[in-house]
Amino acid sequence: MENLNTNKRYVFPCGRWLSKKEDDKQIIRELPASGPGISKSLPVVKYAVDVYTGNKSGAGTDANVFINIMGDCGDTGGWKFDVNLMIFFF
Repeated sequence: MENLNTNKRYVFPCGRWLSKKEDDKQIIRELPASGPGISKSLPVVKYAVDVYTGNKSGAGTDANVFINIMGDCGDTGGWKFDVNLMIFFF
């Protein structure tokens, strides 16, 4: 990315597919920036999120479910759970 006012360029290395069909099927990624004025990028941290629901008959939902992880440096924004990628344990 280039700031047209300052001509400073910033790089956001990804190294992964942005595809609903390839790799991990994600099209949204958190990417660390590097460039002028950025002495050290914040690390990309991976989280494992376990979701437990009740075991009552008919207690499911067809609503959109999101997660937002908050910390000292901000938050992840709302990430929608993709039911097709979730692993269910019974």
